[in-house]
Amino acid sequence: MWLRFDIKHAVFVTVGRQHVRWGTARFWTPTDFLHLQHRNPLDVFDARTGTTMIKLHVPWEARGWNFYAYGLTENSDATPTASAVAGAARAEVVWGASELGLGGLVQRGHKPKLAADISAGIWDLDFYGEVALRFAQDIDRVHFNNCIDPSSLTLGTPPTTSVDQTTLAQDVLGPAVDKLYPVAPGSGVKPQATGGVSYSIKYAANDVFTVSAEYFYNGLGYGNTAVYPGLILPHSQSLREPATFFYLGRQYVALFASAPAPYSWDNTTFTLSNLANLSDHSGITRFDYSFILLTHVRFEAFAAVHWGNNHGEFRFGTDAVNLGGLPIPSRNPGLFDLGVGLRVSI
Repeated sequence: MWLRFDIKHAVFVTVGRQHVRWGTARFWTPTDFLHLQHRNPLDVFDARTGTTMIKLHVPWEARGWNFYAYGLTENSDATPTASAVAGAARAEVVWGASELGLGGLVQRGHKPKLAADISAGIWDLDFYGEVALRFAQDIDRVHFNNCIDPSSLTLGTPPTTSVDQTTLAQDVLGPAVDKLYPVAPGSGVKPQATGGVSYSIKYAANDVFTVSAEYFYNGLGYGNTAVYPGLILPHSQSLREPATFFYLGRQYVALFASAPAPYSWDNTTFTLSNLANLSDHSGITRFDYSFILLTHVRFEAFAAVHWGNNHGEFRFGTDAVNLGGLPIPSRNPGLFDLGVGLRVSI
């Protein structure tokens, strides 16, 4: 829910929960600062509900340029305070067949986040790219201490009062996990950059087939799968902006093909996606099918195959470990996924 109004038809104001996404890439969107969580790049529909904010929009109609200012009143804290309100600004500039976006986000107690993105049409190809610059001091980095015998570690003492499961895990497992997977803030400025190209071909009167390729370099990612369990197991203190799935590795590549409404199948869309983590040699190939049942009701189904390194991100198998006398069972690597659903547009 939001409220929208203007000031003298020059400044357009929107107040409330809004879905505002920065960036131009399809799969990896490191400049998407205004959302509290990353979008799953394999989702055919972005189901995130947005972020509570105040947005000011000043268009320059003569040039087709747009300028924005934001005040974000929502953050990852359970009870945000006035001092934690973040401010952001963005400019979108058009030159011929190209569009450039520049933005930044600042918040008290945190280093600024800087973003730039571009999209351009050259011949029959659509090129796009975006770059985010992050100060690594704000982000906890997990390491792996291979000189320690996990079974020799000491677990913490359970609290005497009733607590939730997260707090219990932090108190009991946290001390051992902290030693096996020590945490330290990063250093320096780390880039996250993605770039891609898309090509659409018209093969019938009203039918278009699209293929695209995308590459992502993640300066905040990991090159060693040994640290992955340390991102999942509970530490004594919650990690600050820990790496999440689809952002664990340092280098990725994706290939994508889509055929919406082919020939006489006007209500059907076929999509094939292939994502690979080049850092840990794992990947996932997914086929999506959607069919419009009614005007506002869509049936969706997918099948996905996981391949590559058994301990890689897209398979994520783990070995059994004895952590301070507490056995933690192994996790079998992923192999195959199926999913079905109905989506209603209101």
